[in-house]
Amino acid sequence: MALIQCPKCGQQISDRAQKCPHCGYVINTSDRETSDIKPTKSKKSIWAWCVGILILIGVGVGVFLYSSSKTDKAIDSEQTEIAQQTEDVKITPEFSEKVSKYLKVGEFSDGRAAVMTDEYKWGYIDVKGDLVVPAIYTAYPFGHKFSEGLALVETEQKKAYIDTNGKEVITLSKDDIASHFVNGRAVVYSAHLNDDWTYTLSDKFRVYNVKGEIISEVPIPDEHYLIQPSVGEDEAVSVGLTDKGIIIPISNGKNRLYDFQGNYLEEIETEINNVVDPSKYDYIVFEETNDNGTYFTLFGIKDKQGNIIVPAKEWSFPTSKFDSKTQKSYINPSHGVFLVKLQEYPSHLKNIDNSRIEEESDEADYYGYVNLNGENTFSEERWERQRIQTYNILNNITIHLGD
Repeated sequence: MALIQCPKCGQQISDRAQKCPHCGYVINTSDRETSDIKPTKSKKSIWAWCVGILILIGVGVGVFLYSSSKTDKAIDSEQTEIAQQTEDVKITPEFSEKVSKYLKVGEFSDGRAAVMTDEYKWGYIDVKGDLVVPAIYTAYPFGHKFSEGLALVETEQKKAYIDTNGKEVITLSKDDIASHFVNGRAVVYSAHLNDDWTYTLSDKFRVYNVKGEIISEVPIPDEHYLIQPSVGEDEAVSVGLTDKGIIIPISNGKNRLYDFQGNYLEEIETEINNVVDPSKYDYIVFEETNDNGTYFTLFGIKDKQGNIIVPAKEWSFPTSKFDSKTQKSYINPSHGVFLVKLQEYPSHLKNIDNSRIEEESDEADYYGYVNLNGENTFSEERWERQRIQTYNILNNITIHLGD
């Protein structure tokens, strides 16, 4: 049923009415055709439309809120990860206890540090000391710290670059020799070890970006020193990188810089040659040597004004860089801490149990961290052993821990 307007009184009436119920006017066919009131939908139809619209609005709001929630969680997760990548390590009893259970720990970078378990597997911890990348890697990633969010690792089957969550970003073969990432690039070449212990090299370097894409291939120059003598056998070495190009070692002990198209630029000296740019470092490693004729040196850290930051002790600083020109060793903290190492020698700790020392000639290394306040992760028991060892070395004697 539709509504029309009564031609006489103007009230709305049914289009089926024979006369107007308001004024009694008799409705004829022409009145129905000329009425300017258009048929309207029923109330049920209007309500149905309203309900449908409300449902659609509700669904839209729900989808928006769900998407926003997921986005917020993703942003929060990303922000947490970014914060950890810049957060300083806080040396607490809890952190020290977590670190002490590993056979080795590495330098922090991008909020991660390599650690080796007692099963000789490598993984990565965060700045809180929690294992966030599982210890499943077999190779020695001590020098392969994270750089620009990626680290080079190795398993029994392959090598790969992983991100700070352990996700594999670039897959490589076991024969590949790869560099760190510098300014968004890494350089890889293949060095296959033959049965006669010689190497077959690829004829080109592959240059990757952080997405895992090969952005260029650079011919390996005829004159290079990529295969170098090592303990027991030769070994293939990785190349260095700068923002200008690839640093390739050559046979005379120097290095040549080539651009990313393979053009020779210049011969340069690097930290490989014990040439360091002191301006890039804030601290200097200093030594204190005993004066009673027994060779024994303690190491500490000073700033460039000569102020002692970390007192000299029995530890050493594996990440320091020696400069042959100034005859000084330079170092920077990473995430607020320095990597340090203690050593135990069987000849000076006889009859003192140490499961890490297998033979009389072996030595045991203990790795940890020290901050700019001199706080470190080694236990008091560990320092007691060091004090006994230091005494024995200085006096050339051996005593028992219980003596």
